[in-house]
Amino acid sequence: FRPIAHKIVVARPGNHEDRSEIKAQMNPLREICKSLGIPYFPGPSDMEIVWRGYRWTFFMKHGTGASNTTGGKLNAAGRDRGYCDFRNFFVMGHVHAQMTHKVVRQVRRRRMGANGVLEFWIENLKEYKVICPAYLKYEDTYAQRAGYRPGSRGTIVIQLFANGDYHVVSSKRNPQDTETSDTVV
Repeated sequence: FRPIAHKIVVARPGNHEDRSEIKAQMNPLREICKSLGIPYFPGPSDMEIVWRGYRWTFFMKHGTGASNTTGGKLNAAGRDRGYCDFRNFFVMGHVHAQMTHKVVRQVRRRRMGANGVLEFWIENLKEYKVICPAYLKYEDTYAQRAGYRPGSRGTIVIQLFANGDYHVVSSKRNPQDTETSDTVV
């Protein structure tokens, strides 16, 4: 990770790091982050990126869920919508799938007008649920021996544009992953 450490905005641990801490009293991700100067957050994180006068908001967590269905996994990714204000992106891992889902939400906006009167309006904004894939080996692992379905091995890119727009793009890492990937756009 050293060559790209300056591009990593935040690192979050998951159940595998938790297991390492319980069994070996060591969290490898925390050690890597410390060594490379990458911000490390042990719990869910709220983040804003402000660039060229635009603001994008993120809620990120490792996630939970044992659902085998696309809908169940996406519901887990968006579960925090119930107590969070609007976020452009709800990002989750844990379920070893590559998925995105976009919805348009109506968001109340307000600002103080030039004449000193508070102005209100409704804006239609895109909100994405993003489930990041896992780059885990499958052959000769506990997952294969237990008969679990192989995880997705694609890539998800969150694109932020200079005009304030934003998109999520997902792709396959290689052709043989086509059958095992859950991509919803």
